[in-house]
Amino acid sequence: MPINAVSFSTPQYVLMDVNRRIGPKIQPLTSGQVCSPIYGFTNKLLYDRFRLNTPQQLIPYPLVKRYLTQLIEESGEKLLLVVFDAVGPDDPVLYAATTAAVLEAQSNGEKQIASSHQLTIDPGTKTYRVEAIG
Repeated sequence: MPINAVSFSTPQYVLMDVNRRIGPKIQPLTSGQVCSPIYGFTNKLLYDRFRLNTPQQLIPYPLVKRYLTQLIEESGEKLLLVVFDAVGPDDPVLYAATTAAVLEAQSNGEKQIASSHQLTIDPGTKTYRVEAIG
């Protein structure tokens, strides 16, 4: 069954564990491509909600264009994703867009962005299966 895209507000923040941006753990992709996601948040209320649902001491930081550009330039063949407004590290389903799409939305001042990927958790391994939407 095809997965439908969902629109979200364009992420403006990330959470950092010391100096590392965090993201969900991903199962290896069937394509063999490496996937590297980070959590992105629209506003303080949403990242504070996530912080309450994790034991880590996470610090919010702006999701800046320079960082996104650097990630893309250094990525090689990696699939870079920004996950939208997760409630916590064990959400059953997450939605994400590519880092390039988030950078484009930020650069163009777009308030909304459509998801391009769905991440579904495997409760046994606590890792996410990544599926393209569409």
